[in-house]
Amino acid sequence: MASSRAEGERVPKAMVCSPVGSRAAWSCQARTVWSWAAQLWPGIGRPCADSHAGVRGWRAAAGSACRARVSSSRTGAHWLREQYQDRQRSLKDIAAETGIPAGTLAAAAREAGIPVRHGVNGRAHPLASLGGPGAFPPAVWDAFTRPGAEQRIRRLLALPGQPGLRHAARQLGIRHAILASQIRQLEDATGTTLLRTEPDGTITLTADGEQFARDVAPVLGMLAQ
Repeated sequence: MASSRAEGERVPKAMVCSPVGSRAAWSCQARTVWSWAAQLWPGIGRPCADSHAGVRGWRAAAGSACRARVSSSRTGAHWLREQYQDRQRSLKDIAAETGIPAGTLAAAAREAGIPVRHGVNGRAHPLASLGGPGAFPPAVWDAFTRPGAEQRIRRLLALPGQPGLRHAARQLGIRHAILASQIRQLEDATGTTLLRTEPDGTITLTADGEQFARDVAPVLGMLAQ
C-alpha cells in the first residue's frame, strides 16, 4: 500500500494497513475509537485507516453512529437520563465507565432532550456514587447539591451547645460572616430552619435540624471511608 504513494511521502507506521487476511496495525487512537463504537454499533466494521485524516473522518462517522444509537434507543436514552440527570453523575464518570467519549455522550444527551450541565454544575453530585436521589432523604440530597456541602454540614453539626455563633466561629477558626453564610446556604438548600438560638444565647437544633442530623450522619460516615 505504501508503494502506491508519492515517493518520499512518509506514512505513519501505526497507520499502515496490513496485507489482506491479516490484522491491521492500528494506531492507539483507532483501537480506542473502534472499541467503544463497536459496543454501541455492533455492525460496524474495521476501517483501513491509512492516514490521520482517515482516522479523523472515520472517528466522526463512528461518533455520529454512536449518538444515533444512544438517542434512538429508548433503553439507551433512558439509561443516560437516569445516570446523568437523575443520579447527577458527571459525563466524565459515565465516559470512564462506558468507554464512550464525554463529547459523544453530551451530543447524545442533547439529542435526547437532556440538558447538559457546564462548569461547576457539570460535576458529579457528591452522593452519586452512593446511589441516586431516591436512596437519601430529600433534605440530605439537596444539601449536598452545592460544592463544599460536606464542610458546611460538619460545621453545622459542631454548633449545638455553643454559647453563640461568634464564639463558635472563633472555635472553628473562621470568620463569623463565613459561618453565618454557610448556615444560610444549608437552610436554603434543605428548605428548612436547622438552628435556633435559645434565650440565653445557646445554639440548638430545631426539630428539622435534629432530623437532618440523624439522616446525614451515616452519609458522612460513608464519605469518610
